[in-house]
Amino acid sequence: MYKYATGLVVGKFCPLHIGHELVIRTALNHCEKVIILSYTSEEFEGCDADTRENWIKNSLWESEIKRTEVHVLDFVVKNTLKDNAPDDAHRHFCANYLLNFVQTTVQAVFTSEDYGPGFAEYLSNYFSTELSTKVSVDHVMVDQQRVRYPISGTELRKAFADREHLMNSNFLSLHVKQSFIKKILFLGGESTGKTVISEAVADIFSVPPVVEFGRYFYDKRGGKLNYEDMEHIGKTQLSTEQTQLRCLTPGEFLICDTSPLTTSFYSREWFGRISSNLKSIVAKCDTRYDKIYLCAPDFPMVQDGTRQDETFRNKGHEFYVDYLTSHCLKYTLLTGTLEEKIAKVTEDLSNE
Repeated sequence: MYKYATGLVVGKFCPLHIGHELVIRTALNHCEKVIILSYTSEEFEGCDADTRENWIKNSLWESEIKRTEVHVLDFVVKNTLKDNAPDDAHRHFCANYLLNFVQTTVQAVFTSEDYGPGFAEYLSNYFSTELSTKVSVDHVMVDQQRVRYPISGTELRKAFADREHLMNSNFLSLHVKQSFIKKILFLGGESTGKTVISEAVADIFSVPPVVEFGRYFYDKRGGKLNYEDMEHIGKTQLSTEQTQLRCLTPGEFLICDTSPLTTSFYSREWFGRISSNLKSIVAKCDTRYDKIYLCAPDFPMVQDGTRQDETFRNKGHEFYVDYLTSHCLKYTLLTGTLEEKIAKVTEDLSNE
């Protein structure tokens, strides 16, 4: 039996740290349902809205997710509510959002901050006035003195200038640290050096590359793939990335030899269509990579017995250029010899 029906946790979560997670978990231990409200008018490196939402959801058990609503509202407040606005402006924004947009009240608000009691009192008065009935909102203080976790988001943001220090922080959960691992994608048509370059770069930075699952599956099937295999290949490519990401140490690179985008190209060329699920997988990956390198078809094609021809290679290159351009995805075109391409990438990543 929970003490409260609905609880509230509010914060920037830039970044989400284990002190925040303690507040959220305390709320979940006391409430049937918890609303987590995150917003900021500022832009903090590596802490965009989608990333913060993923951090919050990844910090929860599956059973907790079912009892949690996560609202990240940067776009709502960007030009209307500055972070340094008076307390009552923030209190009114939260109260109005809960009652008029989420269509709910709360019975408790959980914080580790001095503003907590005043926030709870404001919510009580606002709900009571708007609903013409007495509504009481309790404040539950969680580790106000930071005894368990002596850290704050402000202190962690200062550490962003020292990425190694941030990554070694004991106050960030692993799933948060992993989001700061740079994800590097290599794309290219057949025989453009994509695999050779990605493997060489991975070796230089002492990390294993995420190999092209589609090529492995193609060989395993003896070069005979079905339409439904395309979705399977795309899903597996993405899940392989996610699995390997969990094995990396913060500060390392995730080197990806292709992405589900490649699978969508082959699906279009071989079967004349791309399934809606595969399109969704590709769209999910669009903002996943920190750097995208497209290998130019600027040297003679090498036939390994499975590749098609120069026309097909050029068609693949045009597909990538069109997709990346139309989706406003920044990429670097790699030209020259293999050695020059590898040197270019190595120099780029060494400056990260």
